[in-house]
Amino acid sequence: MHFRDTSRAPVAADVTLDPLGHAASATAPLSHRVYRRIGKRCLDVGLVLISAPAVLLIVGILALLVARRGGQPFYAQMRVGQGGRLYRMWKLRTMVTDADARLEAYLEANPEARSFHIR
Repeated sequence: MHFRDTSRAPVAADVTLDPLGHAASATAPLSHRVYRRIGKRCLDVGLVLISAPAVLLIVGILALLVARRGGQPFYAQMRVGQGGRLYRMWKLRTMVTDADARLEAYLEANPEARSFHIR
């Protein structure tokens, strides 16, 4: 008989990844492995397709309302993702049009505002 040492932490050789990058267990039943590979992806795509019309309608209405007040309705910002990869994130503008310039001007006039204290 072969007994696996469970007292140690798993090492890379103990873990295999499925095509979506999830840890796949060789001892999981076939039905669970199929769900993880295919079922979850189909569920995710299906829910997005079902909810997309309502979400796009709401975002479109909000974008029109923001555009009526002047300025661009969307704001792009660079973010750091998984593995340090940079990506551009788009958001609805919920601030004044020149918020970045106003912040810089405020911080120049009030340098103490740049520091903060955690209690």
